[in-house]
Amino acid sequence: MVPNQHPDRRSVEARKAAAIQHVRLTSLTSSRLAVIHDLDPMGAEECYWLLMNSLADYFFLLLWRVPAFREMLDAMTESEWTGVCREYLALLRILDGGMSDRHWVFKYPFHARRMATIARLVPNAIFVQTYRDFSVSFMQTFRKNPGRVVKRVERILSAWQSQAPEDSFYGMSLKEFEDVVRSAKELRERLEALKRETLVLIQSRALIDKKCHALANGVVFGVRAHCQQGPESPLYCAMGYVPESKKRLVYSNI
Repeated sequence: MVPNQHPDRRSVEARKAAAIQHVRLTSLTSSRLAVIHDLDPMGAEECYWLLMNSLADYFFLLLWRVPAFREMLDAMTESEWTGVCREYLALLRILDGGMSDRHWVFKYPFHARRMATIARLVPNAIFVQTYRDFSVSFMQTFRKNPGRVVKRVERILSAWQSQAPEDSFYGMSLKEFEDVVRSAKELRERLEALKRETLVLIQSRALIDKKCHALANGVVFGVRAHCQQGPESPLYCAMGYVPESKKRLVYSNI
């Protein structure tokens, strides 16, 4: 997470402080990210996007279906993959910015295809196999892009209704599937109604808070001007204000 060395030659401590601030802001704006991905500003670095610069990356196959591209990658020789990995490692060293106490994490499933190459080029590399709870990661994906999931379900439902309404799939009839989809739609509509109601309540709260603030100021002014209370009274102090006499004493000591 520590950013690369800046042209003004900022110190390592300043870069680490910037990384901590970056993670703090990210945690505030993307709170759900922490559920599936812990962000540690002083932890190991993670970067695999640089590998795309060489175009020798299986990740592209997750974005586009290009059989010839996969065939090209599968046909690459060990020497060619070694060159790709060397270039990748060189770019990581540039990002290091001279920080020798940092570690890189290649959290990338496709690296499993090149474990022997990586082990040869990075003798002190440590390979760690992890498992991710699919139920958690799937729900996070749904929350990030629910509209995409809804459109996909609606398209499948429409095709089923028009092409094979009498058939059953996955042990379920069309009507059973329609009931589930209808329930999901009703829940979404309820959520949208609650969102609208929440916005109205937030606006109402802002208005009433403003009114309360103005009235509270009026009460304080009233206490100060009251013939039996005033700015030296216990009531004024209990409201959180410093009596005028103590203010003068503090100023005189300065």
